[in-house]
This record gives sequence, C-alpha cells and structure tokens, in this order.
Amino acid sequence: MRHNLQCGSAARGFTIIEPVLAVIVLIIAMMATLGALGSSFDGVQWNAQRMQAVAAAQEYLDSIREWEQSGGSGSMPAAPVIPIDAGDTNAGNGSAVSSPGNFDFTTVPATCTQSGAGGSNSKQYTCTVTVRWTIGGFARQLVMQTYVTQQ
Repeated sequence: MRHNLQCGSAARGFTIIEPVLAVIVLIIAMMATLGALGSSFDGVQWNAQRMQAVAAAQEYLDSIREWEQSGGSGSMPAAPVIPIDAGDTNAGNGSAVSSPGNFDFTTVPATCTQSGAGGSNSKQYTCTVTVRWTIGGFARQLVMQTYVTQQ
C-alpha cells in the first residue's frame, strides 16, 4: 500500500511574523538586561564613594582620638581636606581626570562629649564626625561615631 503525502493545507512553514516576534522578544529581553546593568554600575559607583567617605571620616576620627587620648589640650584638630577620588587617572584622551571636589567636614563640626558614668570626671568620650559630599548634583552624608578613653 502506498501513501502519497500531498503538500497542501496540512503542511506548514514559518511565516514572516514568527521570526519578527522572536526578534522583538529578544530585543525586550536585552533592554531589560541592559537596564539592570546600568543600575548595578550606579550602585558600584555609589559604594566606591561611600567607601572613600568612610576612609576620610576614619582618618579624621583617628586624629581626634589621638587628641583626646593625649589629654585633649588645645583646640580640636582641624578638619582635613581630603579630595574625592575621581576613579580612572586617565580620561582616555591623554588628559587626567580631576577630582569632583572634597569631602566636607566643616558643615557639621565634629563633636566629642563625655559619656562615662563618672560625669565630668569621666575619661570616656563619644566622638562623632559627619562627612558630606556632592556628586552629580546629589548631596550625600555619612555619620561616624567612635568611643575614646583616656589612659
């Protein structure tokens, strides 16, 4: 017995709409992926700036801690001038990338208050440093606190 398969309405191939729809779905998926990458790069940049601010505040707190431990005579150490790291040292055209500014410790001055149980005779202090900076028109702020005891 012999069967003949005829090409007719039962046999079907790809139409032009199917590959076009596949390309559209692929483009939408790629756009979503690129959007997620963009926001993750922003997060990386923000974390880099925050780490720099933590290091700058720690440097200032270290000088305050030294001052307190040595008796706290005289005025509190002056706020340091610490530039914000711009990242790459070369802009790709041979010119250096300049810093977008400095970390600001002066808007909210550093404070050290006695915090021990002995009142004014206590040798324990709580020192707070606030560091501010502006990147891309957005103001940022970080507050760090440390405890200092005189020996």
